[in-house]
Amino acid sequence: MKASNKVTKFYDVLGNWIIEQYKNQRNDLKNRPYIVGLNAPQGSGKTTLTTYLTEHFKNKGIPALAISIDDFYLTHKDQLQIAKRYSENTLLQQRGYPGTHDLTLGESVLGQLGRAAKIPRYDKSAFSGKGDRRPEDKWSVLKHSPQIVFVEGWMLGFEKQSHEHIDKVLKNEVGTSPQSFYEINDFLPQYKKWEKYFDAFIHLYVENTKYIIDWRIEAEEKMKASGSDGMSLKEVENYIKKFTPAYKIYVPQLIDRKFNIPHIKIEIQNNRIPA
Repeated sequence: MKASNKVTKFYDVLGNWIIEQYKNQRNDLKNRPYIVGLNAPQGSGKTTLTTYLTEHFKNKGIPALAISIDDFYLTHKDQLQIAKRYSENTLLQQRGYPGTHDLTLGESVLGQLGRAAKIPRYDKSAFSGKGDRRPEDKWSVLKHSPQIVFVEGWMLGFEKQSHEHIDKVLKNEVGTSPQSFYEINDFLPQYKKWEKYFDAFIHLYVENTKYIIDWRIEAEEKMKASGSDGMSLKEVENYIKKFTPAYKIYVPQLIDRKFNIPHIKIEIQNNRIPA
């Protein structure tokens, strides 16, 4: 997705905010990079944003790096074990939700970013699209420590909610099991292992989850146009509908969440920028 002038102006605003926070806290970093957590919906342009900003910062003489929590997914073998253990939970039969990441691996990588480190890479096309972690000799090697690191993911910052809250949100959601979300919910506290490394946090959110479906359809159409296989319209809608209940359960609480680090929360529209 190529960024338009309006999009790049928005990105520049975020970039200036990050630089300001970085300069304010730079003396406290003790030879480690400044790590910015980024939560934004699937298809909202997280990769485009972080790619733009890492290049923007490098041009200013500030080495930067972007990491997706997708690269911390469990191996295919371990994902199969999770799927078997939670055989009644449709949300854990494939990667994506909390519980399908290697938390120890993620914590190890985040803790080593102040020195030479290896960044795991995940191949989403492996095992007919079910995915698998690439062999370690295919991981990215950091020879020099970046000064700023982005860690992005659609569910970063989500916090465990009460069963009463989950029941209330899912009351009118057809075909969605509260029990499945109780199990997802129980995994969330473990992700605090990653959050402890964050120096700042950015939350981009949408009020209308239909935008997320639109973005996924757009991505699939571009994939098909390039000659690759893609999902049908119905498959896209079914795929995203597996995730929309999570946005309804956790995003309002994330919007209200009080962080003890610099943070910014911005509502974006269907064009992926604020109104």
